[in-house]
Amino acid sequence: MTKMINLALRCSMLLFALLAACSSMPNLSIPGSSESGLNGISEATAQRNFIRGLNAYERSQFSVAHSIWRSLAEKGHTPSQLNLGYLYHHGKGVPVDLASAAHWYTLAAAQNDPKAQFNLGLLYQFGEGVEQNLKRAAQLFEQAAKQGISSAQTNLATIYRAGENLISDPAKAMNLYAQAAAQGDERAQANLAYHYEHGIGTPTNLALAANWYAKAAIQGNNTAQYNLGVMLARGKGVQQNLAAAYAWFALAAKNGDIDATHNRDEMRKRISSQQLETGEKLAKVWGDQISSSDQ
Repeated sequence: MTKMINLALRCSMLLFALLAACSSMPNLSIPGSSESGLNGISEATAQRNFIRGLNAYERSQFSVAHSIWRSLAEKGHTPSQLNLGYLYHHGKGVPVDLASAAHWYTLAAAQNDPKAQFNLGLLYQFGEGVEQNLKRAAQLFEQAAKQGISSAQTNLATIYRAGENLISDPAKAMNLYAQAAAQGDERAQANLAYHYEHGIGTPTNLALAANWYAKAAIQGNNTAQYNLGVMLARGKGVQQNLAAAYAWFALAAKNGDIDATHNRDEMRKRISSQQLETGEKLAKVWGDQISSSDQ
């Protein structure tokens, strides 16, 4: 039996600093001359100081970054408001203060910053620094999703699929997963595959399910690895391939999946020595590919 992926991403986003836990975060360009509404500082000066803060952050000088971005944020500089919220959210250079994080995210989100909208949505989704409000979270995720933030699309789809405090809409969830999956979001790919496999919001299509599980599995998603292993072992939507099934169970087991560990060990007893040897080789090849893509 396949499993549903752990759904909601809880990793917030910092402008221009790529964090390992947010590998799906899209790159953004340095703020251009369109920045407006600054109080007592020119756009050019704000941009220069913002980059000074970024450089300090990248050197782990978080207190310096906080000082620079706080000054800019108080003058209405949207990217600095976003990043200042992030520092309070994660306790970098300052104690964790979720209420302050929500305050600065709110100011940046009001300026239509999509990452601030996503981060603020996270706070509302999980009731951190604000009272939990899934409807408000959904509104913010939708605003960010319309600007192409794949993680917002995935979290919004999660809310619609769960139907908590909202009208359940599996078809809308399916559409949002498809948008995020097309951008390479491995959680969305795994969830999209699950929808295709079980006919949630769409007709059942096992071949497409296997295809999307494979895309997520090669990105290191252990639930997709397990589910793809199940489909390969049973010949469900794909031609049965016990060696490949073993390989995916082995990789998911390496990532700590208990069910995959059980299946790997059971298959080791039952498949031929040639299939086992092939499976071990495939696991190494695919594991190396996943590791190299993470670097």
